[in-house]
Amino acid sequence: MDASSTMWYPNIKVLSKNHRVYAIDFLMEPGKSVSCGETISKEETIAWYNEIFTHYNLKKIKIVGASRGGWLATLLATQENSNISKMVLLSPAQTLENLDKMHKASSALMFKLFPNKKKLENTLNAFAFYPEKIDPIYKNQFF
Repeated sequence: MDASSTMWYPNIKVLSKNHRVYAIDFLMEPGKSVSCGETISKEETIAWYNEIFTHYNLKKIKIVGASRGGWLATLLATQENSNISKMVLLSPAQTLENLDKMHKASSALMFKLFPNKKKLENTLNAFAFYPEKIDPIYKNQFF
């Protein structure tokens, strides 16, 4: 959420050694995808991803989803006739209920409502195990 496929740039080199990598931005989030500005439903989201999978003739897909991407990966994997063969979920927000602590959500909400560099640091500190290891380029893009 609030990030684009470019957040994967530190990992692409290693992932692409043994796998073909498609880093697909979610239509309703930042990135080069062009949104019509209207919110799309879960069903439309599933259909949109399945169109991409069909277009590129992707079968037995191994998918990695971080945060909201973990929710999207789970949503895709649990559909009838899913092409997802394996998945890795990294902090899959929205996927499992009641795991988030209020202080995490409140720091993210404050950053979203009143963005500044300090609130970004507070949010990253709340959600990351090793916030000091987060690349400044990623922080800048996220901001």
